[in-house]
Amino acid sequence: MIHEDGAIQTGIRGDINRNGVVNVLDGVEMVLALIDDSTPSLLPALNTVLGKIFDVTDNGSINVADVIGIINIILGIDFYDDGITKPIAGNSIIDLRAPILVEGELMVPVMLDTRHLIAGAQATFTFDPSKLRVGTPQLDGETYGLTLESRVTDDGTVRVIVYSLRADAGLAADDRPMLLIPVTPLLDHEEAELVLTELTLADRQTRIVPVELGTTTQAITKEMLAPKTFALNLNYPNPFNPTTTIAYDVAEQTHITLVVYNLLGQEVIRLVDEVQPGGRYQVTWNARNTQNREVSSGIYLYRLVSSTGFSEAKRMTLLK
Repeated sequence: MIHEDGAIQTGIRGDINRNGVVNVLDGVEMVLALIDDSTPSLLPALNTVLGKIFDVTDNGSINVADVIGIINIILGIDFYDDGITKPIAGNSIIDLRAPILVEGELMVPVMLDTRHLIAGAQATFTFDPSKLRVGTPQLDGETYGLTLESRVTDDGTVRVIVYSLRADAGLAADDRPMLLIPVTPLLDHEEAELVLTELTLADRQTRIVPVELGTTTQAITKEMLAPKTFALNLNYPNPFNPTTTIAYDVAEQTHITLVVYNLLGQEVIRLVDEVQPGGRYQVTWNARNTQNREVSSGIYLYRLVSSTGFSEAKRMTLLK
């Protein structure tokens, strides 16, 4: 409890749910309030008692630094500096990179270049929902100790908070994306955009880290969904009964055959035999042969061949 002129009169900084103790539930409530899009906002006015409880860092604003403050209280990390914020030297640079394909899904990487240990990030992105569908943002690679919360609204806003629960760990930086945002362009031959509009970074001492904005707008088109190489993917499920799906990539328009063989090399069924434009495809096999008869349990081969010279085969197992 703090008794100072203009500060908290009843309550504890960080005790968001006002139950007399600061714990993980307070952190959850703080994060949900920060990514909330309701009207009125779940965030209290700063000149209220509750506002001062939310303002854990006592710096006159409520953001991801206050989430880190709650985590520090739980971990027993002393982050107060008598109300004086020590300046941080050097900017961190944020960039939206060109979309990449990750397991067949188009993702916009959010890259962070920094020499600081970033404990938390709060970002807002906007997009035109008539041109672009945005999925749930995700972390890339090793995520131990990191938590991500987000909200994607129907009117084209994405709010994201990423924070570290470990004193010695920070957000991914430099050669790995801090964040991956799934995007799906909705219109043929028309460009959509994902725009970074707001960003706040905080270090473990809850200090706001200066940010230099690099590329904040990334263009996205349906053409980016076209694969650059031919590929035959593993069927799923495998083993299977009675159906399985086979996915494959076509890099350019060409004649494609996808054929299932038994272990004797005999053709069981031809699933695809046609010219296909570049793109991503999938076909389902129902464990029947060309005569529509059920085949027996066992191991089968499926081979993808293009008229450009690509050829690849994989195994699958039918269990009845």
